[in-house]
Amino acid sequence: MLVLAVTMPASASSIPSPAPDAAGAVGPCIEVFLLESRVFGNRRTIRVLLPPGYGDPASRALRYPVMYFNDGFAVFKPGAWNAPEIVGRLESEGRIRPLIVVGIDNGATAENGSADQRTLEYVPYADARYEPRVPAPRGNRYPEFLVEEVMPEIASRYRVSPRPKDTGVGGASSMTRRARSADSRRPRPSSSPTRRAGSSSGSLTAARGGGSA
Repeated sequence: MLVLAVTMPASASSIPSPAPDAAGAVGPCIEVFLLESRVFGNRRTIRVLLPPGYGDPASRALRYPVMYFNDGFAVFKPGAWNAPEIVGRLESEGRIRPLIVVGIDNGATAENGSADQRTLEYVPYADARYEPRVPAPRGNRYPEFLVEEVMPEIASRYRVSPRPKDTGVGGASSMTRRARSADSRRPRPSSSPTRRAGSSSGSLTAARGGGSA
């Protein structure tokens, strides 16, 4: 597990990997598909980074740890989190196990999405002080979207480990709340779909019973 932090079937498309360089190294394998959400009533891009050797015949019996990241477009963007380059380097240096990284685009980048759609999906409770333009957010349903729509679709397409200890969720800013709530969604620890949650510049604003953090 990387320690940092339904559906309408759609065909996956692989982003062509760069040709091997002079040393024989091959670029990352990234697949992209569209996921239609019953929970939010929209369709968004899901990006999947596969580990080196995933398609090799010798690896076909292997199941990999998986890390789900929110704001997927930024996670995969070279000028932002740049997960393909960073994860690839850590794997090549032996600092993390090979894993599958899933980037989930937010609603603002979904088909017909609006600028406030990210807040609508990520903030669980109304926040008149910080998010006055979204008086009725639906972030309390984000764990349902993740656990009942995204995770089953990924499991149907890729060889991810079913073990909670091999499954994590991460995010930045307001996505700290979504990562934590998804991680603690099940009342009994033994039935939780994840065992790890991570955040970058995390915020707990609009968390019921607390202030900003």
